[in-house]
Amino acid sequence: MQARMSKGDGAETITVQTSRFGEVQVPVSQAIHFPQGLLGFPTERDFVFLLHRQDSPFLWLQSLSSPHLAFVVTSPFPIVPEYQVQLTNEDRRDLDPAGDDPLLIYALVTIPRGNPAAMTVNLLGPLVVNGRIRVGKQVVMNDSAYSHRQPVLAPTLSEKLAAPKNTSVGASP
Repeated sequence: MQARMSKGDGAETITVQTSRFGEVQVPVSQAIHFPQGLLGFPTERDFVFLLHRQDSPFLWLQSLSSPHLAFVVTSPFPIVPEYQVQLTNEDRRDLDPAGDDPLLIYALVTIPRGNPAAMTVNLLGPLVVNGRIRVGKQVVMNDSAYSHRQPVLAPTLSEKLAAPKNTSVGASP
């Protein structure tokens, strides 16, 4: 099913068929357009955020045209508080032509099957969204020290103790 986008505010809704949540009604005003699509999905351009659970830090970025296509996303700031997205001039023009809108930042989450404790976020390719004009872009930060597999959960004490120690042979001070 392909959801139709229309301009306007108010009570207009889109009915989205999803593989995870069944049929979902969302206000047209909550749809987000990614003009260039997402990496690996250039033709998927219209999405909506759906809550995972009321108390969850995770959201689903659900495609409006492909029921089976949804990505888990979260804010990167609880994971890396000092995280900074480097936007090019082109990114700024695409996302905030007026130059004064706050931008929302999301990171794509990867959850290995059977091992959710090993989940990671992609800090090299964040999703940046202008909530006022409902436009988003996946920004690729090529010259960045961030990882595309940043662990979400800090290692437990037992994992740290079980990790091999870095020992070197040499004179001690």
